Amino acid sequence: MHTRTRFGKTGRVILAAMENRNRLGMIIGAGVFALIAIGIASFTYFSGTTPSANPAVSPVVSAPQDKSGFSAWEETLRTIAGKNATGTSGEDLSNYKAPENLSPTDALGRELYAKYLVLAQSGKLGTPDEASAIADIINNHVAAPASKTYAEKDLTIGSASDATAIAAYRKAVVAAIADADRVPEYELITFNTLMETRGGAQASQRLLNDAAIYRGIITKLLKIPVPPTLVKNHLGLINALSSLVDSIGILRTSYADPLTALVSTGGFARAEEALRTTFDEFNSLTSASTTP
Repeated sequence: MHTRTRFGKTGRVILAAMENRNRLGMIIGAGVFALIAIGIASFTYFSGTTPSANPAVSPVVSAPQDKSGFSAWEETLRTIAGKNATGTSGEDLSNYKAPENLSPTDALGRELYAKYLVLAQSGKLGTPDEASAIADIINNHVAAPASKTYAEKDLTIGSASDATAIAAYRKAVVAAIADADRVPEYELITFNTLMETRGGAQASQRLLNDAAIYRGIITKLLKIPVPPTLVKNHLGLINALSSLVDSIGILRTSYADPLTALVSTGGFARAEEALRTTFDEFNSLTSASTTP
């Protein structure tokens, strides 16, 4: 939907555009993921290299280090772990929580490192316990705000579901969604620029404009008379677009923290997939009433 494509009357061109968007999303998403992952991986226990200068890297990787190459917080956790092993420490790393004043990425890094030390001591590295423990820690830091959800009462519901009504409905929906062709650039490309420029005003404004376009499509869809038999799918389209709008808004503010950025790109990808799936269903439900 980000491509400059004419939207045909049958909606087939829209489907092709959405497939192109999906493929491009996978490619760009992988690149953005790699950029973000540099920031997260740079301070995990696997890293013994010099802190990266990549702008996506959290400040935690630049923390003062001693001659062993470990940062001060790493040394603190290692000391506690050593005392835990000998039973001389009152602190327990098993349920370690990072200080609240840290960024999401910094907090995740410290808690993962603490869990690594615990698992290493118990001989559980490489076991299902490790995967479960890591998943629990990540889930504690990746909560995303819920999107606005529309209900049947928000729609304009028509009185007929015959072929004529469905054909008119399909034409109106295709015309409304065609506004997405005004989006000048795929959002993840813009987000990549936003990260590289550390919140550049031009990229930020572009995402803001993109969200406004999708919000305008939602407004149009709410006004279209919906055949009663298609209400469920119509709500799905609107709510998928609502998720897309919210995910774009989150992208605008998540460039500074690697973990938050990673979570926001994941939310964007899920919103895209929901929109693609719902539009596929729309096309299937309405195409029989349209002359090729």
